[in-house]
Amino acid sequence: MPFRSNYRHEQANGRTRVSVRNAKKAAIAAFFLCPAPPAAAHEASGGLVLLLPTGNTMVGAAAAVAASALLLAIAPRLKSPRLVLPLRMPALPEMPVSVLSTLFVLMLIWIGRTGPDDPLSNPIGYGVWTLGWICMSLFAAVFGNPWPWCNPWTGLLALIGNRPRFALPEGAAGWIACGQFLIFAWIDLISPYNMDPERLAIYLAVYWAANLIAMALFGSTWFGRAEPLGLFFRLLGRLSSFGRDGHGRLTLTLPGARASEEPPPDRGETAFVLLALSSASFDGLADTFRWLTVIGVNPLEFPGRSEVEEANTIGLLGAWAVLSILYLGTVRAGEALAGVRVPGLAARLVVSLLPILVVFHAAHFTVRLIMDGQYLWRIASDPLVRGWDLFGTAHYHVSASMFSDPARVALVWAFQTGVITLGHIVGIAIAHAVAMRALPDPRRAVLSQLPLATLMVAYTVFGLWLLAAPKI
Repeated sequence: MPFRSNYRHEQANGRTRVSVRNAKKAAIAAFFLCPAPPAAAHEASGGLVLLLPTGNTMVGAAAAVAASALLLAIAPRLKSPRLVLPLRMPALPEMPVSVLSTLFVLMLIWIGRTGPDDPLSNPIGYGVWTLGWICMSLFAAVFGNPWPWCNPWTGLLALIGNRPRFALPEGAAGWIACGQFLIFAWIDLISPYNMDPERLAIYLAVYWAANLIAMALFGSTWFGRAEPLGLFFRLLGRLSSFGRDGHGRLTLTLPGARASEEPPPDRGETAFVLLALSSASFDGLADTFRWLTVIGVNPLEFPGRSEVEEANTIGLLGAWAVLSILYLGTVRAGEALAGVRVPGLAARLVVSLLPILVVFHAAHFTVRLIMDGQYLWRIASDPLVRGWDLFGTAHYHVSASMFSDPARVALVWAFQTGVITLGHIVGIAIAHAVAMRALPDPRRAVLSQLPLATLMVAYTVFGLWLLAAPKI
């Protein structure tokens, strides 16, 4: 996925609209054909091309993923080791933390409406996208699902003694989550107002209120399965190596081991995983010269998000459809090769895409986290925009100068390449474990995985191409 850290400004209707754009201009200027400033750039600035030698890296990463698939094919049934540590993890109370999260969300809404119009100074964008989306997703994948504590609803509902009165229809929750996540992704990836503080405050208020009402009516089913962030973090939490046994002791296992052991997602949740991965993929594709050329836009004279809303909306939906067809097609092809038909195999295997989703997420936002971390360090001294300087960082100068060093840029590229490759290897291992459980014959299980393994190798190359492709 692409570098993204700087914020690009677009003048429209007499006011400034700001959207998160590609960070290559700031992060890897030393490798570009055309120089670019390390800070925000106008939409009229020209496109840039990364000159890192990426071809060999793509081939090597694809070969590593293919080799891991081959090794698993000849390996016997393996049981993931599980280590129980003599360290008791007390159960943390959920309600107090959730109430604090409610207050945090309300504070963000208030600041978004009353604070500065500049998204670089208003905390709401960092609270929603950097902390609530990027950091929370990575935390869930590494340490486990934090949403039962950090969600801004359940604590408040528990305080008022709410009792749900209705039940969701069977199988509907996952599709509701898909609909909400599609809106979420559209705002993030396509809307020209995704970083506008006032608009973002409205989006956040509507999202919070709508799901609060739904949880009051439908209870925990809505929270765990129909609210998209709850479902997203719960699924990513399956990848964590950390857990607790029945006695409260800390347990460690291989990353992703629990993903193949827990009950499989239903059809709606399967579609949700495919939507999440396809939206992450399209996020990288939408800024490339190749995509802009396809939709008839000159990448060197990019007119701004508002001019490509319709094309990118079609592209987002198309990416979901294409990935779904490819995934379901490879599963069916695998069943044909194995000479068997396993009911629900696509739902069982979709968890193997979760590590790919996580590493796309991590690689996509590597540089943005470095940059946003500096902004958060500055905002921490004045979180309510009252002119405070609590920690002496209110006047901290945010800098992208570290990316002017070619060696550091190459290190970032190496990190992104490494996580992309590792995620696909873990995905292949999960798919192998699922197939071994679903098909008693090891030979048939291996044959059933060949098409999916091929797709994962191709997706490795695609992910690295997105990192290296020329972008606006």
